[in-house]
Amino acid sequence: MAKRIGILGGGQLGLLLAQSLIRLGAEVHVFDPDAQSPACQMLAHSSSFAWSNEEELSKFFEGCDCLTYEFENVESELLFRLEKQKPLYPAANVLRVTQNRLSEKRFLNNLRLPHVHFAHFKYEDLASNRRRIQEFGLPCLAKTTFGGYDGKGQYFLQTPEDAENFANQPNLQGVDFILEEAIQIAAEVSCIVAHSKHGQEIAFPVMENIHHEQILDLTIVPSVVPLAVQVELIKLAHEAARRLNVVGLLTVEFFLSRQRPRTVNVADIEGWYIMINEFAPRPHNSGHVTMKACDISQFDALARILMDVPLTKPSLVSDDIYFMGNLLGDVWIGQQRNELDLSPLKHFPSIKDVVIYGKKEARSKRKMGHFVGQALNYEQAIADVHEFREALSVPPKVTQHSNR
Repeated sequence: MAKRIGILGGGQLGLLLAQSLIRLGAEVHVFDPDAQSPACQMLAHSSSFAWSNEEELSKFFEGCDCLTYEFENVESELLFRLEKQKPLYPAANVLRVTQNRLSEKRFLNNLRLPHVHFAHFKYEDLASNRRRIQEFGLPCLAKTTFGGYDGKGQYFLQTPEDAENFANQPNLQGVDFILEEAIQIAAEVSCIVAHSKHGQEIAFPVMENIHHEQILDLTIVPSVVPLAVQVELIKLAHEAARRLNVVGLLTVEFFLSRQRPRTVNVADIEGWYIMINEFAPRPHNSGHVTMKACDISQFDALARILMDVPLTKPSLVSDDIYFMGNLLGDVWIGQQRNELDLSPLKHFPSIKDVVIYGKKEARSKRKMGHFVGQALNYEQAIADVHEFREALSVPPKVTQHSNR
């Protein structure tokens, strides 16, 4: 009988993980409130109920041999009860730390892992808000402690006017925030590590990420930051995974700066200051590039852990640069159509793979797909990402047919 693997969340990460699991002979079950989510549409075994429906979630757990999750917004307290029924990888305690920015920063601080200077900020009255922001200092970022992704729930406070506007929003009353020091970022990178329950540990090559309007725009691998810095990043990612007792994947996002920040918890390697920004205990958007760049992908690694198959160290398949570009709903909107016209692909031999997630509605800034390509150098990779995406965004020409 096939091993039954449950995935909490039916988005694109769950769908791509399911494909790797199926290749290993798994029977994949997915739970998502949205019956039209990508994985629910594609898989034979799906359950669509609210995340708060403990009875149905309990039935889902009972029907699986082990489970994982593809996003962090599942209530960890509920999962603590349910993981007593069947194993959850990574465990609910990992999710409890990583789904809350304050818990995450306190974890880093307690273990003296490198991170930016921060403070807890409870949104209260105007006078209290002003005082707390003034004590912390500008420029800074205010981020909600729970929820929020792709820039949601974040406020950049650069000037006194920014601080005043933020401090005077009645709709935020009682919301928990953290204030973070704003640093001069030289590079944003991610490192994905996989740890099995048998103690095997592997790391994917360090990936360099470029964001646009706080949404991941493109990823390039291998990173061009110095090798000594990359070695330290991988070391820190493994250390964090061990301290969290991760069985599964852990994506560690880092900020790198060339200017020393205020925080005392910072790693300095050859004048590069390293700070952990946040964790994601699951496959990551930046890791899509591993599907072509590496001999095993992030999804293959997690599938092996869930199926109790030995891990092998991932390696880059060539010395070229690999890149991943996100396709947001804006591309569909630019083409003025529901189905994406991929005919421009014939003009871009560097693009090796295009993945469309199958989401029913294209919305601005919504992740609808991605593409992966190969280039000889860093500059060409960036150019190819932008040129291909711009070509896709142009409405296709309408061919005029005569009535003869």
